Amino acid sequence: MKKALSIIMAGVLAASLTIGASAVYEAEKDLQKVAFEIKKARVEQKFDGKVTDGEYYKVDLKDSWFSYAANKDTDIETAKNLKPELYMSWDENGVNVYTSYSISKDKYIQTQDAGNIWSESCIQVSAAAATDTGTTRLEYGIAKSSKDNAFIGNVWAQLIGTYTPTEGKNAFVDYIDGKLVYETKIPWENILKDTNVSEGSQFGFNMVWSSGTSASFIHTQLASGCTGDPGKKADNFAKVTLAAAPKVVEKPAAAETADVVSLTVAALAVSAAAAIIVTKRKH
Repeated sequence: MKKALSIIMAGVLAASLTIGASAVYEAEKDLQKVAFEIKKARVEQKFDGKVTDGEYYKVDLKDSWFSYAANKDTDIETAKNLKPELYMSWDENGVNVYTSYSISKDKYIQTQDAGNIWSESCIQVSAAAATDTGTTRLEYGIAKSSKDNAFIGNVWAQLIGTYTPTEGKNAFVDYIDGKLVYETKIPWENILKDTNVSEGSQFGFNMVWSSGTSASFIHTQLASGCTGDPGKKADNFAKVTLAAAPKVVEKPAAAETADVVSLTVAALAVSAAAAIIVTKRKH
């Protein structure tokens, strides 16, 4: 029995060494310098796979903010070309996130149990206070099965209280027109001790867009601190600052527009009449 157990353990060790030896990682150029603002939402977040005006605002992602991890060195270029889009906002209850990336139907693979969705098509979300370090974080993932379209959510690390990814309540995942689309909300109560946030407040944020297969995972990561060589490290999360909602430019009311048109027509009529008078005098 002991001999059999030793053989099994040796096999597990050999497998882990193989994975470690073949895994590759490329750090972000702006290590510990990734920072951006997100604006306050003007409308309530809806989990419908759409970006409504005032619901989210686009985050202009820089190439220098990304890190990459893969099980094979040939897959790093694939990670670099994933080019995800990210939209975010905030309100009194938490952080609102919408993201998508293009992926062909044959590359959309999610067949794993909840704890291992990170190895196939999914997103992993990590958040913490701006001052948190090391493994102090909320880390969860959301996905949909590519077999039966069932929602899958998993939490790898709780920070404050209990966070549960739930479809329709705080999460949305679907494959729409060649894109994997995700929406999620992170409540302040699950990442900050002081939930009385306002403009200027900060938090730490990290996201991993995962593709590939369980045998050959591919991770495109905003900042670092979840996957790759640094491991779980909240120090490396992007520092996000809350900003005011953008000002809405008021359009002229319909009545005002009509008045302008009427005045313009009247002016043209006067000009035409004057032209006729001048013409008659010449003759």
